[in-house]
Amino acid sequence: MVAQHTTRSSGKTTGQETTAEVADGVMEPIGSPKDKSSDMERTVIRFRSPGFTGLSLNWTKENNAVLNRARSIAQDWLDENFGDVYRLMNEIFDIVRDKKTDAAGEFLTDSHGLAIWKTNKYGRPVEDWGRLTRAQRDTYLFTIVTSLFLWRQRANDGWLESMGAKAQWDEAFGGHFESLVSGTIEDRESHAKVEAQEERMFAILMEFRRRAAEALIKDMDQLARILESSLRNL
Repeated sequence: MVAQHTTRSSGKTTGQETTAEVADGVMEPIGSPKDKSSDMERTVIRFRSPGFTGLSLNWTKENNAVLNRARSIAQDWLDENFGDVYRLMNEIFDIVRDKKTDAAGEFLTDSHGLAIWKTNKYGRPVEDWGRLTRAQRDTYLFTIVTSLFLWRQRANDGWLESMGAKAQWDEAFGGHFESLVSGTIEDRESHAKVEAQEERMFAILMEFRRRAAEALIKDMDQLARILESSLRNL
């Protein structure tokens, strides 16, 4: 039998150390320099969603539905909080890009009703920034720069929710780990993962949402740099 509140040399209980190790994984960027290939593999396996079985590289139909639902929830949040970003971005792209058409000459749109752009042989949208007038560039650059503060504040709200969800998962995992007083550490960790699976998935969803918001803001910041550079070259 394992003591319920055994204190380790670090001053923490076994449950606290295990909880910290497991929870930190979801916040670690997969491509960070300190990741080894074996560490990445363990992370991917460890954070599969509840009920995921096997190590196949292909998602099962049920698990793929879970992922699509998570993406949909995240996109709904992005649309609600960053709808002005998408509208501004597409207004600019509507000028510098060409829309793709079908055989009948009708413009093609994606699942969100947004235009599908013509691409080059590398799959990148064909762009001609020379179509923007100086006045348009000034206006769009001013709009982006003055809006970045507000967008970053909205993204910061997403960060707060992500951290709150992680804390909720930490507490749930630690509590369930400590509640099982028999078995090995691995047994107790497996038990805690099963019992805290809802909190874990919620934390992963909030983290995915946060990173998507940050990526969107980085894209707008880059767009501002492109506009600024094009103004200098006029």
